[in-house]
Amino acid sequence: KRMLQRKLKQAIDPTLASDELTEALNVLSGFYTTNSLADRRALRSTVESQALSLNKRLLHAFTQLEAELDTAEGELEEICTASSAIASRLHSTRAATEDLISQTAALREQALHTSKCERLASALANGLQLPPEEEAVLNSPPDAAHELDKLLGALALARKVHGRGRSLAGSEFDALSKQVCAQMS
Repeated sequence: KRMLQRKLKQAIDPTLASDELTEALNVLSGFYTTNSLADRRALRSTVESQALSLNKRLLHAFTQLEAELDTAEGELEEICTASSAIASRLHSTRAATEDLISQTAALREQALHTSKCERLASALANGLQLPPEEEAVLNSPPDAAHELDKLLGALALARKVHGRGRSLAGSEFDALSKQVCAQMS
């Protein structure tokens, strides 16, 4: 008798009921409304059908989740591929840019060298040639009237250019020296 009382007390005592047990009983009361013999006999199949229904809903939800995860994985792979392509293009662009920078520097150096050469050639030409006015005075016919100052200035300049031409003799500009000396003679 005492054992029966103790079991009954345990079953009825609300302090011993856990939250899980309370929740399970609440769920059970949702589809088990009457306490009849037929309902008690069908309780197991009802619980199993409820569990099966719940499992089907979970399976459907997980199937959708799996599909979404597969889609996300595909998009992530596309992003990784695109990122790799971008990194590759960036690397090749960087290399091309460095090549262009070095070519630009080389061209700038070449332009400076060419500019120096042009200035030197211009200075050399100016130093080894007579200006057109003096050349015209010296190449005019012998019977033409000349101003003595212009003629003497042109001759002095021709002598100076001839001297410059002679100073180039014996150097790498020997051919130029001979040409200038021949012109100024």
